[in-house]
Amino acid sequence: MAENFAGFSPSSGLPRQRAMSFTEAVRTCWMEKFSRFEGRASRSEYWWNYLAVAVGNVVLSTLAPTSVLFAVLAFVYGVAAFIVMLTAATRRLHDTGRSGWWQLLGITIIGAIPLLYFLCKASEQSPNQYGDIPCLETAGWA
Repeated sequence: MAENFAGFSPSSGLPRQRAMSFTEAVRTCWMEKFSRFEGRASRSEYWWNYLAVAVGNVVLSTLAPTSVLFAVLAFVYGVAAFIVMLTAATRRLHDTGRSGWWQLLGITIIGAIPLLYFLCKASEQSPNQYGDIPCLETAGWA
């Protein structure tokens, strides 16, 4: 879809959503919104953070058997990563117009399929009950 230089999609006339970079997403999730369940998270914010948490888990789970220090560090990181992913998934579901309670679908194998769909779904292109559109680009250069 072609977009003009003002940052608006010509077909809808609405401002387009800007994708977050890897570092911006990790900084947002870990520093700015560590324990905030309110608001919305774009797909790029959620999935870049998911990648960072996965890489951190692989690295620390590889190092954990080598030392008690790494095992403790892996446990602390795991607890922090759980909180970050819980809050990021809640904000991501808010971005699709759903409550964060939809995460409970992930408890069952069958429920994980629609949950994954909701997490991958495009953002609602207008403000909703959970807040404004995240990463909104209103001018040519954001």
